[in-house]
Amino acid sequence: MKKTLFINLASVVAILLVSEIIIRSLNIVSLQGFEKNFFYKDQNITFNKPNVQVKVAGKKVKTDENGFRIPIKNYKFYHNKQTILILGDSVSFGFGVSETDSFVGISRYKKEKNFLNSSVIGHNLVSYLHLLKKYNKDPNYKFKDVVIFLCLNDIHLSEGVVSANEIKKKEKEINEGIFINFLKNKLFLKLNFYLREKSSLFNLVKGLASNSTKRHYEYMLWKYNEENSLIKYENYIKDIKKFSIQNNLNTKFVLLPYTYQV
Repeated sequence: MKKTLFINLASVVAILLVSEIIIRSLNIVSLQGFEKNFFYKDQNITFNKPNVQVKVAGKKVKTDENGFRIPIKNYKFYHNKQTILILGDSVSFGFGVSETDSFVGISRYKKEKNFLNSSVIGHNLVSYLHLLKKYNKDPNYKFKDVVIFLCLNDIHLSEGVVSANEIKKKEKEINEGIFINFLKNKLFLKLNFYLREKSSLFNLVKGLASNSTKRHYEYMLWKYNEENSLIKYENYIKDIKKFSIQNNLNTKFVLLPYTYQV
């Protein structure tokens, strides 16, 4: 009996380990989480710490003296070449992706231009306007081209994810299912924070069971029915455009879809 139990247990562990290795090798799902000391706040805006090398979503991340994300190796600044300021959140930062495999990293080497990737996880239009003004007046930054990457969640004008109160307000309209209710258990929450940083298999199972892509999409979609949110969103876009014109900056916006939209 004990031998059978041991064999079954060993088989389950072996299957889990093999599955974990396969998922990581094929890069099906990345790890989540990041080191808390990677960030700092200044004037209520979050920044990446300068001159550090840490792990974010299981990938090594390196920043320069400005806190901009750069390649781990062979970083090159092209003097007398075009310099482009990148403003964005986790997507343009390259969350869960090696810098050289991110679209900013690929562009950096293919085009041989300077990309100042100031993207920070959780940034939004409030952050972009603040940073645009900050970097434009700093003599250490010489750029005339700016690319701002916008996602569906940029209508949410507070840094980070949707607040608990907002989720509670709309959760009756979103079919979360039994799995999500289980995720709200305090014990599981602690286990969740640990496993999402350690196991790609866990993130895959959780994503499939909770339909996370749809859930995240619906958490943001309802904000577009709020007139006040739309007005604020539009005003920040106008302020950015106005500042860009006044300071002779060539600012472009790139709209990035959520996975569920694709």
